[in-house]
Amino acid sequence: MILAIPLLLVLVIGCLEFALIYRAKLLLNHAATLTVRAGTLNHGCKSAMYDQFQLSMAPLLMRDEKNLASYTDASRIRKHFFPTYTFIETLSPNRETFNAHKQKIPLLPEQIKPCAKDKGLLTPYQLNLVIPHTHLSHRNSSAIPLAGGEGAISIQDANLLQIRVRYCHKLITPFFADAIEALQWFETDPDPGPFLDYCIRGNGTQGPPVVHEKLLVLSTTATARMQTPFIANSLQN
Repeated sequence: MILAIPLLLVLVIGCLEFALIYRAKLLLNHAATLTVRAGTLNHGCKSAMYDQFQLSMAPLLMRDEKNLASYTDASRIRKHFFPTYTFIETLSPNRETFNAHKQKIPLLPEQIKPCAKDKGLLTPYQLNLVIPHTHLSHRNSSAIPLAGGEGAISIQDANLLQIRVRYCHKLITPFFADAIEALQWFETDPDPGPFLDYCIRGNGTQGPPVVHEKLLVLSTTATARMQTPFIANSLQN
């Protein structure tokens, strides 16, 4: 019993941690699907995608009974929680794709969604620089070479919105949280960027860490066809 009980306890704690990670990953996959759909319906705007992502991930914040009060509390803190621990990256279309297929076309008021209308990015009844999304079967389907000799892409493929969502999942169990976090130091992207620095290293390697939680970076991608014209303002910086 002296040998078996500690091993059994470690096994139970490990199962709990990985079950929570698996739950968060499943919810992240579902949220990414809804997020990319929100982007296709809103010219690829990041603001619309972040809003949808926060709504889709809100169940992770509901710890108590699923009632109106707990949902209100989750809604109150989600706007501060998820922007800190989330990064949505637009993989396609990129700037080369946009430059290859951009056209100036007039748009009706009902074709312009609030994320572009409120910011004055698109104007009704005037020529707007976008990637067209309608009548694709009647447009030239030949692939257009991209700038810099990076291949070629057709108008149909240019209308595929692909995003990558990264999310910092909080680890809660002792020992396993430290082990999982330590492994990420050796298995990160070649260019981690500020998000992974914040998520894994506690806002950089110099000075005292800002984040004291143990965090695991979860990542997923999602793709959907554009239902609105893609605008230059939605390109990845």
